[in-house]
Amino acid sequence: MKYALALCALLGPFQLSLAQSLDVHYDKNRDLTVYKTFLIGEGEVITPEDERLFNGKELKRWVEESITEELQEKGLVALEEDADLTVTYIVGAVDRSQIDYTGPFGGTPGMAYSRSNVSDHKESTLVVSLNDKSRNVVWRITGNAGAISGEPKQEIDQIIGKGFKKFSIEPAKTKKKKKKS
Repeated sequence: MKYALALCALLGPFQLSLAQSLDVHYDKNRDLTVYKTFLIGEGEVITPEDERLFNGKELKRWVEESITEELQEKGLVALEEDADLTVTYIVGAVDRSQIDYTGPFGGTPGMAYSRSNVSDHKESTLVVSLNDKSRNVVWRITGNAGAISGEPKQEIDQIIGKGFKKFSIEPAKTKKKKKKS
C-alpha cells in the first residue's frame, strides 16, 4: 500500500502537467527588437455569466496583471495609448466532451462487444494575442488548462509564463566565425 501511495504522489503532478496544452504561434523571422511599448486592449470572458465559477472582473484583472508583469520583465513599457503592441485576450471555460471507445481487445477478458463512454467537463481556455499597429498578430498564445481547478490565477500565470518564455526584444546574438591563421 505504501508503494502505491508513493507512486501516486510521484505521478500526480505529471498527470496534471499533461492536462495542460499550450500552443505558441509567431514568426521566427520577425524582428521583435522594434517593439518597446504595449497596452492592454480588449479582453473577453467567454463563460456565460450564469455558469461562471469566478467573478469576470477578477478573472480579467488576473490575466491583465500576469500579462503586464511578464511583458515588463521582457523589457516592454506599459502605456495607456499609442503603443507598439496591443494585447487582446479571451479567457473562460468551455464545455468539452471526451469519448472513449473500448473494443473487445481493450475491455475485460471474455468481453466480446464494444462500448463507448462519454464524459462532459468544462475546460479553462486562455488565448492571448499581441498585435502590432497594423493589427497583424506578432505573438499568440493558446492555452488549455484541462479541467478547472480551484486555482485559476496559478493556471493563468503558468500559461502566460510558458507562452512568453521565448519572447525576447533583445537583439539576436550572432555567432562569430573563427578566423583561420
